[in-house]
Amino acid sequence: MTKNIVKKTSRASQEKKDIRNKPWSPPSSLDAPPAPQGYCHRWIRVESVGFMDSGNVSKKLREGWEFVRAEEVTNEIGDHDYPVIHEGKHQGLIGVGGLVLATILWSLIMANQDAAFGMRPVGRVGGTPYTGGQTRYRIAANYGTGIFKGDMVMQVTGGTVEVHADGGTVPVVGVFNGCRYTDPSTGKETFSNFYPASTNASDIEAFIIDDPMVIFEIQADAAFPIADLFGNFDIVYTAAGSTTTGISGAELDVTTGATTAGLPIKAIDVSRDPNNSDVGADATNVRVIIQNHIFGQKGAGLA
Repeated sequence: MTKNIVKKTSRASQEKKDIRNKPWSPPSSLDAPPAPQGYCHRWIRVESVGFMDSGNVSKKLREGWEFVRAEEVTNEIGDHDYPVIHEGKHQGLIGVGGLVLATILWSLIMANQDAAFGMRPVGRVGGTPYTGGQTRYRIAANYGTGIFKGDMVMQVTGGTVEVHADGGTVPVVGVFNGCRYTDPSTGKETFSNFYPASTNASDIEAFIIDDPMVIFEIQADAAFPIADLFGNFDIVYTAAGSTTTGISGAELDVTTGATTAGLPIKAIDVSRDPNNSDVGADATNVRVIIQNHIFGQKGAGLA
């Protein structure tokens, strides 16, 4: 009687076969250890073509990045073979080829930078660039409220413009971009990013970005969800304009979103700036157009 003999493949032979079937790939010198929970790792350039890149290092350190030491990785995961710098200024750090591993809290790189700047032009509807166009308007002598770069202005009787206050419903002329006047103290022609309140001069000229199709960027006073796009909004002055820089303190008031056509601005997009485009964090930068413009009111907003 003939027996059927089944030839079995040993486990070791099968494992060797599996290994041989895997595609080969070279080891990477930029393999990095896993970041601790809540942190992010990235490689930072500290040297380029034999010269220290001090500018790049200083910038990253100011942003909050910290270099990763080899001993910290050992304490975290035990013995490892990640590349370590053995001499020089960066001795003891994880690094190779002019790059050093750095770490930062996720919360620091995800949070938006909170710094109001009023409204600044970033383009025009239709995808064309903003080319710097502005028109001269008059400010009355001794007008008692300061106007800062990035503030909206409105028309008033007497043929002059004044700052557009939050809650205002008068159509907007445009966005203030500086002014010129004869300084009453020195008698000299003066150009300034802001109009100093109560300036006693008869020749005050404001430079206004009055093109109704210009797209502006403005910081929101809270997180700005995507669902709020195409709504109309008011502004809020969360801080006074700076008499040092001349920059406005106006922000988009997220709580005022409505369909109301008389609101001054309409949100159309979120900023492309990676430092201020997190819609889940306070101080989202939002792209807007002037909704209630002197040269034509846009449509009602979406709730």
